[in-house]
Amino acid sequence: MGEIGLVGTGYLTKNIAIRGGYRMLWIDSVALASDQVAATDFFSGTGIDVTGDVFYHGGFLGLTLDF
Repeated sequence: MGEIGLVGTGYLTKNIAIRGGYRMLWIDSVALASDQVAATDFFSGTGIDVTGDVFYHGGFLGLTLDF
């Protein structure tokens, strides 16, 4: 598993800030639902495929209020 991101904050006023950035998350060796049908033995109820990888990424934007 790994995660990396870049975040920036800019203050609009003394109590209001805007935050934005970009994040990436990846996970190795996980069981993906689409791979399990081929790996499962329906007669014995066994089998698992944990060779999948997932990768998520995207930007975000938010508003922070400090009181």
